[in-house]
Amino acid sequence: MTDSQVTSIQLRQIGFLFLTFGQVTDNQLDAAEMRVIADRLQTWLPEGVVVTDLLREVIDEYRTFGSEDERRMQASEYAHTLHESLSDQYQKRVLRDVILIGKADGRVSDGELGFVAALKSIFGIAGGDLELHH
Repeated sequence: MTDSQVTSIQLRQIGFLFLTFGQVTDNQLDAAEMRVIADRLQTWLPEGVVVTDLLREVIDEYRTFGSEDERRMQASEYAHTLHESLSDQYQKRVLRDVILIGKADGRVSDGELGFVAALKSIFGIAGGDLELHH
């Protein structure tokens, strides 16, 4: 369930981060990762709201960018925006969700490790239990 502090714009930004992480970090988005992305996004939505519309909006935006570099830059921009607008608790929740997405396909790529490290840096989160490992 979402908190009233999380706006629809922030939800789309979180969704874009999740989708970008799932796709560009290892150049494939398999069914297991997509299921986890949908499941994790659903936890951010109010009870009774289905994730389908949010996913469609995120995918539509994702497709407007022509290259992986453009998508990464947009994801970075959104991460900075979320750092400024979400509480520390919610930033950690985003990071935990990204880590769960990274583990979904049973493989952890160097790209996924780098994405998590960059997100932690943007969010100002040090080490601890929020780690992704090979």
